[in-house]
Amino acid sequence: MFGRKYWIGLIVFLLAIVGVSLYYLQTRPPKDPVVIIKPVEPLPKSEVKAPVGDTMQGGHVHADGTFHAAPHAPVEVSEAEVSADGQRVPDVQAAPANTQVDAATLESAARRLKDPDVFKAWREWSKEARELRRKHIQAAGESVALLPTTEEEFERIKNDPEWQRRRSEALHKTAEIYTRMKAHEKENPLLQ
Repeated sequence: MFGRKYWIGLIVFLLAIVGVSLYYLQTRPPKDPVVIIKPVEPLPKSEVKAPVGDTMQGGHVHADGTFHAAPHAPVEVSEAEVSADGQRVPDVQAAPANTQVDAATLESAARRLKDPDVFKAWREWSKEARELRRKHIQAAGESVALLPTTEEEFERIKNDPEWQRRRSEALHKTAEIYTRMKAHEKENPLLQ
């Protein structure tokens, strides 16, 4: 008798848990919001009419839809304006640069890094190199920020001497820091 009451209570408890869980799953709001997608309407057909006349004899249609039956007047180019330098085949044979570090250099650097004095010098060198890289990235960002983003801005600053001066200074600063970085790389204590 005690066993039967025990099992009935356990089954009722489990059914209550299942019922509450199902009710919770049915009534809770969805995690992701429902997105209703509007159907795309087709683009209207353009109103451009076919040109009148024969386009085979040099007629053409511009992007704005205007048609010209005759070709444009030829552009006269003098021999002085044409550079013969740009038409020559380059005679320098370019070879790919070797950017691999040889194994002997790596082994030597690993051996030298075990020396405490060299390790301290290398750590100081690394801090300076990191600071130079940070300055270079900052200077490059400043020079990029000076570039125009719209056609109107480009037209406005195209002939502005103040903008050209600031741009020249920013590029000069970037080049100066880059030169210092390259000189600093040669001072690496692991490669001495």
